[in-house]
This record gives sequence, structure tokens and C-alpha cells, in this order.
Amino acid sequence: MNYEQFVWVSFFTLTVVELLLLSKPAPRLIRLSTGALLTLLLGIVHSEIAFQAPLIFGVTFFVVGLYRIFNIMRFSYGRMNQEYLYKSTRRTSEVIVGYQITLIALYFLLSKINFIANNYLNILTVLIGVSHFYLLLVLIKNIKMYSVDLTNKVLDKDDKMLPTVTVAIPARNETSDLEECLQSIIDSDYKKLEILVFDDCSQEQASYVIKKFAHEGVRFIQGDEPGDSWLPKNAAYQKLMQEASGDIILFCGVDVRVEKDTISKLISCMVAESLQMISVLPKRSIQIQQSNVVQLTRYMWELLLPRMYLKRPPVLSTLWVIDRNKLLSLGGFLSVKRMIVPESYFARECSNKSGYKFLLVDNLGVTSLKTAAAQRTTAIRVRYPQLHRKPEMLLAVTFVLLLLFIFPYVMFIASVLTNKWAYLIAYSLVIVLQLFIYVLIVKEVISSNRLIYTLRSFAIPFIDIVIMHWSMIAYEFGEVIWKQRNVCLPVMRVIPSLPKLEDKK
Repeated sequence: MNYEQFVWVSFFTLTVVELLLLSKPAPRLIRLSTGALLTLLLGIVHSEIAFQAPLIFGVTFFVVGLYRIFNIMRFSYGRMNQEYLYKSTRRTSEVIVGYQITLIALYFLLSKINFIANNYLNILTVLIGVSHFYLLLVLIKNIKMYSVDLTNKVLDKDDKMLPTVTVAIPARNETSDLEECLQSIIDSDYKKLEILVFDDCSQEQASYVIKKFAHEGVRFIQGDEPGDSWLPKNAAYQKLMQEASGDIILFCGVDVRVEKDTISKLISCMVAESLQMISVLPKRSIQIQQSNVVQLTRYMWELLLPRMYLKRPPVLSTLWVIDRNKLLSLGGFLSVKRMIVPESYFARECSNKSGYKFLLVDNLGVTSLKTAAAQRTTAIRVRYPQLHRKPEMLLAVTFVLLLLFIFPYVMFIASVLTNKWAYLIAYSLVIVLQLFIYVLIVKEVISSNRLIYTLRSFAIPFIDIVIMHWSMIAYEFGEVIWKQRNVCLPVMRVIPSLPKLEDKK
């Protein structure tokens, strides 16, 4: 047996050991010691394979191996429920090993089949070009599907049959933002309106806002600490739902500003189209548009994928409206108390019978004033749970972003340096298709200086990769602070499955 064969035998032996380690519960000391030794040996073996193999294969194989090592580290750390810990880490290990075996198979395939070996870059270029064209078509179709003209959907505001509306706002230690948000809602021309604010254990600086708006008819609900089993925001939503008396509940954050007729238009759309739920993509406020790139990463994933066909409709938590009876029939927030984006569950359930709509409307008058720091915090809080807390899914998304959105620039520069004119033209076209994608996304979100933000949008893939990994590391080993609370505990200490709802209409 030569050295190269020894390295490969070691790789497969360590793989078997890894799967056995993740299959049976063991004391924490054994997990830590065995995990540390396995991490060291896997690091050595992956490094040797990377040095022996051709550059592209070796680097890719090594990077995938890093996720295996990360998975063993999270297993050793053991933040999750013990039963779920073994199930989750073993599944991750099996999937990532599957990725590596697929890479090995492709490597030997390329070395054995001359046509593929000689034309793999051409095939890859065609696939990247076709993928960009498809994504552009999906984006155009989604924008057309989600765009609604609300000009003619105006109900008689004096109609006694209009549904009553409860505006529900969770707030914690908010002062000027809460004041401005409430003032914009109080100025609404919708008459049958109830405004509730959940005061989530705010400090004394928020007391003057509470006193001022209590005289304006706003009802404040005093909150308690939610405990370890609830995400604080979901607990606030649950309390607001219980206190709401309106036929329809409008949930929004304190960073939202609405115009005088915004609520009237939303309710008109719900009534006219017999909808049970609406979620809105807001325009970014001109005052803070310098911080839009982080938020655009979220909007890109909501707009760019064929979500309706995947039965995962786009949804945003900025402002959303739902029929109260439908919300109650779905179990309220008790059924999603640990879910970082609970709105996605309700949107999916409502969309089953065409009762949900995601709105892109220029004339709705919904703007968001979320700052750069708040956008970054939100992205870190949301991104890893959106990937179902699965490192293997994060790896797959990272690979797609690198291949589709970053690799074309590498090839463009390489083509210029090597005078490969065919590749230069092909990847120039790919970059132009990317430009069209960013132009359309920016047009739906930004109201001014769109050229600047379109150019900034080329950084979206890099930012998203950083945010995903930042979020993963924070959830698995650190803290994710939102509104002065660490949300890791309820998110990561999950139970194997949620109880089924008894009454689900």
C-alpha cells in the first residue's frame, strides 16, 4: 500500500468512526475527547487529499471537509436537546459525506471520460448561463404576480359591514421609533381601528411614550419575561392576538411607517380578493438607504426563487395582516413559539387555498426605517434558522452562491488575462443577466439613487455568505442578541417534533 492509498483508506476509516460516534449517546467528556481527536485526524487527512489532488477538486474537497469538522465540534459542544443532537449531527454528517463521495465520483468520471474531461468548463459555463436566464425569468414572473394595483380597490369607509382591524405592535425599549410609528397609524383614515402595543418589559425611558399615546386611544399591554420555551417576539405576538378584538390583525414593527390610506388599501385588497393573509414588501426610507445592501440579501431570496411552486411563499415580518379566526384555527403562536419567522408558517397554510398574497406595491405607502445595525442583527438572527439549522444546507447554498454569482467574475478576469475570447463573451453575458436581476430587485425596494444601490448589489452574494456563517457560528457556539435578549436558547433547544394541533380548520 503506497502513501496515497493509505490516505484514502484513512479517510474512509475515519468516516466510519465518525458515523459510529454520532450514532449512540455518550457522556460529555467522551464526546469532547473523541470529537477533538477525530477533528485533528480529519483535518490532517483532508489536507493530504487536498495537496495530492488537482487544485479545483482538492480545494473543494477540503472546504467541504471543514463543514464535517464543524459538525463534530457542534456535536461535542452539545447545545441542543440530546435526542435531537444525535439525530441532527448524524444527518449532517451523512449528507456532507455524501457530498464528498459525489465529488470523488465526479473526479474519477472526469478522469475516465475524455469528452467530459475536455469540455467540463464549457458545460459548466452553459449551465451557469441557463441558470441566470431562468432566475431572471422567475424574478420577472414573481414581480408580475406580486404586483397589485390598489387604485380601484377602495371600499366605502363609512360602510358598517367593513371588518374591524387591530393594529398589533410588539415594542421593547422603544422611544422615538415607537412614537413615530404610532403617530402614522393614528393618522389612518380607516375608522374601525384598534391599536395595541405590547410593552415587552421596557425600561423607564419608554414610559413617557406610553403615557402620551394612552390619551390617543392606544392600549398598552404590560408583558412579562417569556421564559426559555418561547421566543420573545412570538410570545408578544401571542399576547397581542389574545387581546385583539378586531376581525383582522395587522402586525408590524416599530420601524414601520404607513400613510393615511395604507390600512384602507390593505383591507380593501383582503375583502376584494377574499384573502386570509397579506405580507408586504416595504420601500426603504430615503433617510437610511445607505444601509440597504444587507436587507437586499433577504429580499433577493424572497423574490428570486419560484417559491409558490415550492409551496414556500415569500413572506416578510415587517408588516403583515391576517384574519383573526384563521390565525386562531391554526393554533395561534403556540404552534410556532420557537420559530424564528412564524409568519412563514401562517403564509404557507393560507396559501394552500389561495388565501395568501405577497404584495409589491408602489402606492401602498409602507416604508421601513430599520438602521444598518438593526438590519445586520435581524439578518444574523434569521439566516441560520431559515436554513433549518442545518450546516449541510448552508454548505449547499454557499456553493450555489459561489458558483452562480461569484465564479463568473473569476472566469471573466481569467479570460481577460488569458485572451479566452469565447469565455470572455459568455461570462460578460452572465454578468449582464446578473445586472438585470439586481436592477429589478432594487427597483422594487429603493425609491431613489437606484444606480448606486444596483452597483452595491453585486456585493449581495459575498454579504450573504458572511451573514450565513456568522449566524451559524453564533447560534451553535455563541449568543444571538435581539432586543437585549439571547434568542439562542429557545431556538436551539428544540424538541424532536411539535405536537399536532387538534383543531385545525
